[in-house]
Amino acid sequence: MDKRPISCMEIWDLLTYAQSLMNILERRMQVRYDITPRELRVLLELDGTEGLSISELSKGISRDFGNVSRTCQGLVKKGLLIRQRADGDLRVTIVVLTSKGKEKLDLFYKYNLIPIQNQILGGDLKRHEDAITGMKEFLAFITERMEEIDV
Repeated sequence: MDKRPISCMEIWDLLTYAQSLMNILERRMQVRYDITPRELRVLLELDGTEGLSISELSKGISRDFGNVSRTCQGLVKKGLLIRQRADGDLRVTIVVLTSKGKEKLDLFYKYNLIPIQNQILGGDLKRHEDAITGMKEFLAFITERMEEIDV
């Protein structure tokens, strides 16, 4: 067999390392902010909105309805969200960030997202977009490979 392409192995190793760092980050985030990554994802999706239905939220973050509903229940208990009924349809539940939820997000932005944008990407939007595009292309490739292996 010919020599394996190093670039693919380097990408694989980087992703494995990134996953281990993400696991550590998740644990630290839970301790520091008292919030899980899934809860943070919900808060981030709600940021800048006047509220979303559980259905809209689950589509926005690509999670099933039941999972998102349970996550929102936990955030309500923490005082980060409120639930209310939609005006036009009382069967629909709308979730809205509370001021405490907005404060939690502001802290997260200040100590995490802004430094990443400024220090790692140097504020270069094109570089950021290229990095995201590259990750999406690699994930699409992995998904395609998984489907081929399943057949």
